[in-house]
Amino acid sequence: MGESQEFYSRLGAVQNNITVLMAEVEEVGESVWDLVSDKAGSSISFTRFQATKDALLEAFQGLIATQSRTPTLSQISSADQLAWGIREMVDFAKRMAPEIAAKVDARGASVEAAVSASPLQSPSDVGWDEFERQMKDRASKLVPSISTTTLVAAVAAVAGLMYFMSRR
Repeated sequence: MGESQEFYSRLGAVQNNITVLMAEVEEVGESVWDLVSDKAGSSISFTRFQATKDALLEAFQGLIATQSRTPTLSQISSADQLAWGIREMVDFAKRMAPEIAAKVDARGASVEAAVSASPLQSPSDVGWDEFERQMKDRASKLVPSISTTTLVAAVAAVAGLMYFMSRR
């Protein structure tokens, strides 16, 4: 995990973007989201509400760094591309349902302020205990209803299994 602070700054920025998008998607709400999805047709690639939330959650999980697992630049880039696509969907939903735009923007700005207040620092700068606290804090902002310890533990377990399998 000898990555530079620049690497962790980019990782943190993509995590922040995903967290803001999750809040905005949730603020749009399932009924409006799926209605807009049905109306989008071929004008924009638009996924259903739950599939969109699942994609954001999966992307964020892939960006959790632990002592035994660091996301690759490819994973970070893929998550960033996914986020840009979902940003287009959120913006499209606001155009199609302008009555929700102000609330969606306010929720996004609120979450953006919260996640931007704590930039991600590299483990070499702050130590592993503080770095793990930062990861848990970031995960809690994405999915407050899911136990962040469970989320981080699940990623660590997968990383351990991948390491074990690579040694065979």
